[in-house]
Amino acid sequence: MSARLHVEVVAPKVFTSRATGHCDVAMVDELIGHLEAWRSKAGPGLVAFHDLDEVTDYDSEARLRITPWSRQHLAQFHEVHVLVRSQALAWGIRLLSVLTDGLITAHHERASFEAALAKAVRPVVIGASRG
Repeated sequence: MSARLHVEVVAPKVFTSRATGHCDVAMVDELIGHLEAWRSKAGPGLVAFHDLDEVTDYDSEARLRITPWSRQHLAQFHEVHVLVRSQALAWGIRLLSVLTDGLITAHHERASFEAALAKAVRPVVIGASRG
């Protein structure tokens, strides 16, 4: 499987990414570029969803690249959700969750990940009209 990254801003404050294959420094640098462009425009209260379900492996240097960026911008994020099956990635995400006071939620099932995403992009009804 070749490595691929797909990113999308699905609502002004909701960012999604889907990575497949081997996650290397180039992929992380690309992800950081997209995150930075979105973050700099969107302001506080951000929610990110990262689908890593099909990541087969990652370079430790790639992890070291994303960590400083994440720490620098942590205060802007309300939630970060990660779908992961790899035990190595799951361990790293659990550690990050502890270090960020539970800001990061690891999902091991697609259904819970997709439910959280649907909740994040669901429009808020302010009022209803009678007809």
